[in-house]
Amino acid sequence: MQTITFGKYKGETIAKLILKEPGYVKWMLEESDASGPMARVVAEVKRLIKVFDEKPLIVSCSGSRCQRRATRCSAYRGSPDLLQWCDECDMYDAGAVGGRLTEVRTYRDALKHIEFTDNGTTTGYRDIIKSLAKRKGLPDRVGAKQIADFFSDEPHAI
Repeated sequence: MQTITFGKYKGETIAKLILKEPGYVKWMLEESDASGPMARVVAEVKRLIKVFDEKPLIVSCSGSRCQRRATRCSAYRGSPDLLQWCDECDMYDAGAVGGRLTEVRTYRDALKHIEFTDNGTTTGYRDIIKSLAKRKGLPDRVGAKQIADFFSDEPHAI
């Protein structure tokens, strides 16, 4: 796992930052003139976010009496809490309040949700990324090995 070689998070792995400091990751992704070590870190951030996004959800749909695997999540405005749905279930038919949900499928969807509905709070970013990662198989207790396993490019049996 690559580590940061500069700044506040020097010595931390990039994968750990993606999970634990998504607000900082968002800032890095917005730096259009990154060069040198920062440009290399941003490239690795983008690669690892792609790995994150390609991981399937491993939880069941929140639809009543649905036993299918979820394929997408949603969150209410101002909240990092996620509900998960399969493509066949309609979250509004299941009782969701119309017009108040944001669909969350990717890392960037999660960041955008917090930015636009929760004023981009540090805690909101952390909570929604943690919630989405857990639905993709990240365990509750996370150390270096669990983070490395989660970001492994190798497919895992589900």
